[in-house]
Formats: sequence, C-alpha cells, structure tokens
Amino acid sequence: MLHDWGNPGLPGLGKALERYEAEVGERLPAVPIPDLNGTLVLCRL
Repeated sequence: MLHDWGNPGLPGLGKALERYEAEVGERLPAVPIPDLNGTLVLCRL
C-alpha cells in the first residue's frame, strides 16, 4: 500500500514506483483508493 501516492507535494512516490516497475520489467497490478491524497493498493496475483 502506498499512502499519499497521488499527493502532488510528494512526486517522488510515483516516480519510485515507475522506476521499480522499469527495473523489474513489468507493471504491478494496483488499485487506487480515492482518498484525500491518493492511496495506491498494490495487488499480489
């Protein structure tokens, strides 16, 4: 779970996820939660 994933004041969270996905070579399945600053729930398949 990434708390504040959509917070514009913390752009490094989204960039870190993008960098990780690029390193592993795949996109992680995730579900955004529409709270105040955007939480992202990473799903495990």
